[in-house]
Order: sequence, then structure tokens, then C-alpha cells
Amino acid sequence: MGPLFFIPIAYLGGFFLLNLLLAVINSSFSSSNAVLQEQVKVERERAKKRVKPNPDGDWKDITNGDPIMEIGTTEFFVAKRAAKKMIERLRTIQAIKLAEAAYLKEHPPVIEDEEDLPAANQQV
Repeated sequence: MGPLFFIPIAYLGGFFLLNLLLAVINSSFSSSNAVLQEQVKVERERAKKRVKPNPDGDWKDITNGDPIMEIGTTEFFVAKRAAKKMIERLRTIQAIKLAEAAYLKEHPPVIEDEEDLPAANQQV
């Protein structure tokens, strides 16, 4: 008779705990969503104070006069990654140029024949 009561109680207890877990997750999500919505509202009000319409009917940023451009998080992270790669590439090129300059300073090119000289340096 014990298993007859234990199995349904364990089954209903599992549902109860699952429901409790989902309620906690929903509550956490709702509170964090409310905080996020408040931050978005504050940021939008700051942006409204920062921009004004142009006489052409175009909205421009007061700080630098560029048109306002909104991008999503995906575009932001793609641009950030591309900028990091570009900076890394430029630093690599700069390091190569510095190494070449140091090598040429230590090992200057030797010109053995007059034929190797440019025409501007030759005297007639």
C-alpha cells in the first residue's frame, strides 16, 4: 500500500518543484526586464535632450553634427572585431617596417659598380 501513495506523491512533488523553479526564473526575468526597460527609458530621454532637428528636417547630433545612426548589438560587435583586426594588422606592418629599418641601418646596401648608381648621381 505504501508504493501506491509514494509514486503519485513523488510525481506531484516533481511537478510542484518544477513549477516553483519556473516561477523563480520568471520572477528574476521580470525584475531584470523592468530594470532594463527603465535604463532604456532614461537613455532615450538623454538622447532626446542631446539631439534637435536641423532646418533641413534632418535630425543631427548637437555634439558633432553627424547624423544619428543606430546599430544593433551584432553590428557593434562585428565592427569592434574588425577594428581590433585592423589595429593588429597596422601594428604588424609598423613592426615589420621598424625591423626593416633596423636591418638596413646595421647592414647598409653596398654598391660595387658605377652602373648601379642612379642617373641623377652620375657626373657627366
